[in-house]
Amino acid sequence: APRREPPPRREPPRPQPPARASADMAAFASLAGGLLSHLDDRELPCRLEGCRRTWIWTAAEQLGAFGQPPPKRLCPEHDAAFAAVADTEVRCSNPWCERTWTWTKAAQLAALQRGGTLEPPTRACDHCSDDDRNLADAEVHCRVDGCNRAWTWTRDAQLKHRAWLRHSANEGAPVEDRGRRGRRRRGRSSDGPPPRMCEPCRQRLAKLVDRESPCRVHGCTRSVTVDRESQLRAWAATHTVDVDADVALPKRMCEVCREFCRLHADREVACGRPGCERTWTYKTGAQLQAFLAGRFEDPLRLCQQCLAGGHAPIEVAVDGAELMPCVVPLCDGIWHYVVGMDIGPADDGDQPLDRMCDRCRAQRGATPRRTIVREPAATEPEPSSDEAAEAGSLA
Repeated sequence: APRREPPPRREPPRPQPPARASADMAAFASLAGGLLSHLDDRELPCRLEGCRRTWIWTAAEQLGAFGQPPPKRLCPEHDAAFAAVADTEVRCSNPWCERTWTWTKAAQLAALQRGGTLEPPTRACDHCSDDDRNLADAEVHCRVDGCNRAWTWTRDAQLKHRAWLRHSANEGAPVEDRGRRGRRRRGRSSDGPPPRMCEPCRQRLAKLVDRESPCRVHGCTRSVTVDRESQLRAWAATHTVDVDADVALPKRMCEVCREFCRLHADREVACGRPGCERTWTYKTGAQLQAFLAGRFEDPLRLCQQCLAGGHAPIEVAVDGAELMPCVVPLCDGIWHYVVGMDIGPADDGDQPLDRMCDRCRAQRGATPRRTIVREPAATEPEPSSDEAAEAGSLA
């Protein structure tokens, strides 16, 4: 058989000498220069929607694209903004919360791509978000003083209340809150429950109307208007659920007695015994009684030292009794009032026997007061907060 000759061995290409490589590069540069002479830099719009700025697509980049469509790029301003983006801490949207949440760089870049701005969104922190998810119906104490019942604050109502607080804080409007007695307080934001009545108290209040009641000061013939809220508190203090139950009206001062007590504080008056330089305390209650009796001058009365020394104008002194002026004009006598005594009302100018001293009573044929029987005081409801000062001044 004929013998096959091996294929000729191919020699690897030898590197061109530097002169030939330089010639090829010069040829390519000449060709590129000829092509670039027909291309100009182009202004293309920013790829973000709504942005009217442009970026430059150079002739060299166009040549390197080999006829492909231009790429989508950012304008220099947005490109610099993207480069400066970093994780940012943003405060919780709830006005009562001081915590923050992290606005990541990826979320900011996505916001830039969508709208071209870096305005952080309004959202709650992780802690508040967990609270919103775990909210449940809550039992809240009734706002009426003395009531031991509660009302249900539903989950839906709590979410709406929080949304309203966030909206009010974002709008810059002052938040209104009502106190325990229904008065409005501005500038206070809280995620706590609003003051509200339980169902029995709400039904009871719907049945009440303002009523007239005698003044609590003995001897005063005027009346005072007891509002519905005061009647409701007196009813709630009984802890009954009967909305039709008959409850005694709370005792109040009329406006005249209230104003008198506000303007007349306890004061010191000189002792009525000649030569004594000491004083005795003319209490607000005694001044009010003298005013109701038509006497406007300070009564003649002895100080405590003179009374203890046997200078009392009456034979019997009662421990704890209040000294009252005689109702008879120009009489300097006194009589003792003890809580529980039955004292009839007296109009201006009247002179009832039970408001006279023993001397004036004897002149009119009545029996002088020799002994005073102390009767147990009737139990009265606790005074409301707006009359605490009055109760203390008349004690």
